[in-house]
Amino acid sequence: MTFGYLVARHAFSVVAAISTLTMIGGAPIQAQQNPAEPRARAALEQMLAAYKALDAYHIRVKWTANYRGAAADDFPPPGPDELELKMQRPNKFFMSAATKQDGKTWSYRVVSDGTSLWFWRSSTNTYMQAAAPSTLSGMVKLLPDDAIGTHTGNEWNADSILEWDLLAAGVDPALMWTGTGLVMTLGPPEQMNNTAVDVIQLKTPAEAVALFGIDTTSTIYLSSASHLVRALRMVMRGKHPDTGKDFAVTMQADYQLHDSAPRLGVADFTFTPPPGAKRVGR
Repeated sequence: MTFGYLVARHAFSVVAAISTLTMIGGAPIQAQQNPAEPRARAALEQMLAAYKALDAYHIRVKWTANYRGAAADDFPPPGPDELELKMQRPNKFFMSAATKQDGKTWSYRVVSDGTSLWFWRSSTNTYMQAAAPSTLSGMVKLLPDDAIGTHTGNEWNADSILEWDLLAAGVDPALMWTGTGLVMTLGPPEQMNNTAVDVIQLKTPAEAVALFGIDTTSTIYLSSASHLVRALRMVMRGKHPDTGKDFAVTMQADYQLHDSAPRLGVADFTFTPPPGAKRVGR
């Protein structure tokens, strides 16, 4: 597994940010002190509050990527290629994620109808079933540790799905990147698809760029009105860790559907086992 793969796969993950940006050969890089600009931190806190206040939510997200001097195998998107998520409090949930690799599509689903919770994975065509927890956060303890992931080769790698972290995992984004050494700033507002958005940027610190030769900028676009995520973007450039040649990669998560007040019914949270699927576990 290449260093470039790790940077791309976990760019929005605090654990990998710490390990890849502040460590090399077991020796820590001195992270920049207090990298979270107060205005950016306040915007993230508004985002967290906005997701906590949602009664229902429905999104479809697609990651796209452009490569120059690099390959998709080295720098895959840091999340599933396609994602659909539906939520209705207190405990109804649907998430379907899919990633294409080597001509195959690997996918999984997490479904809770309020009474039962299911998790299905395509690589084994198996599913587990348990009693649904009373809240969304209770799903985390019932699912496998690598449930929220993408299949690559012979293993599953944890993906960072921001909405999962905010709605189910209870992650505080204002704390997520604090201490990682990433330089976090709030830029001027922009327009995106006729929506005013606030722009949060997380950049690799200069000392890490000098050491690794890779400069990464991750951008979170938040609706200025609702404070919900409307797009994610990552730009990486520098010297390819394997070839030594210049490369540039641009990845973006486009929210093709974004509904913060959807009308959801029974059918939206119904799990039907795919043909041949076998129940395992509980």
